[in-house]
Amino acid sequence: MKILKIILIIIASIIGLFIIIPVFLSSEFQMERSIEINAPAKNAFVQVNVLKNWEKWSPWGDMDSNMVTTYSGPESGVGASFSWTSQVQEVGKGKLTIKESDEYSQIKTSLLFSDSDEAGTGSWTFSESDGVTTVTWGVSGSLNGYFEKWFGVFMSSMMGPVFEKGLAKIKEIAENLPEYKYGLSVEQVQPQNILFIADSCGTATEEIGPLFGKAFAEITTYMGVNNIGYAGQPLAISRVWDMENGKYVFDAGMPVPPNDIQPTGRIRYGMTYSGKAVKAVHVGPYDKSLPVYEEIMKYIKDNALEVNGFSWEVYINDPYAVKPEEIETHIYFPVK
Repeated sequence: MKILKIILIIIASIIGLFIIIPVFLSSEFQMERSIEINAPAKNAFVQVNVLKNWEKWSPWGDMDSNMVTTYSGPESGVGASFSWTSQVQEVGKGKLTIKESDEYSQIKTSLLFSDSDEAGTGSWTFSESDGVTTVTWGVSGSLNGYFEKWFGVFMSSMMGPVFEKGLAKIKEIAENLPEYKYGLSVEQVQPQNILFIADSCGTATEEIGPLFGKAFAEITTYMGVNNIGYAGQPLAISRVWDMENGKYVFDAGMPVPPNDIQPTGRIRYGMTYSGKAVKAVHVGPYDKSLPVYEEIMKYIKDNALEVNGFSWEVYINDPYAVKPEEIETHIYFPVK
């Protein structure tokens, strides 16, 4: 009987501790894991910022191949959201929404678990140095229930391996993304005042060149007569490029300072695009630029961007003053 009494006391003590300990446990939880990736930060960033990319690496997808995912809002960045429903208890159902997104730097998400109506915050940071990017994935939130506080004690051991699995997949994807050869970047483009001439021709280089030359000559002559200065390199906005029917519609323009002159005839006064654009640098003959355009479109697709207007070219140097292989052209595609 004495042994039984001791056993009962021990059991009662354990139960008592289980009941009392949560009083002293924090009602907040936080957990994170990190990994080093031998790739630029943007390679990893896009895997998280574009929510459909989660299908490639999310560890919860491996737990339930029948999980139903529904997307809403934009495809990436602030406001992008997805909801999931699973019959697997470890996956459950809920909703994730991107609340903050600083390009190639950090992402913050809100988490709502529908079964318990508990909210949490997901966080991602991307720190690049000497070609190596440290990616840190964290989660934090509140534990409102009395016994739920025990979850915070065991969270790191339970969820840590899951986060590590997801990060390992992101590393594999980011380190094996294709390299872009033409100095691609996403830039915030400022608007420019331009004098321009609208024209059209076929898609052959031998047709385009003379028309460009004629248009730029008319514009520069007009600028000289009216004492208008230059505010940048000549450019051409592509309004229609139809290879199948051999049709090219464009605006050939010259950036100028703001002025009150109202041109007549073919010359018009306008303003260029303002906003985000994908930029590529092409060095070489104009008729060798097709691979650059193909790479830009691939980049736009890979990064879940959306074209937002007409592309344009800026002619950095005079093709008659340099060798064909030294001609430099900057190509821009506006994106949302």
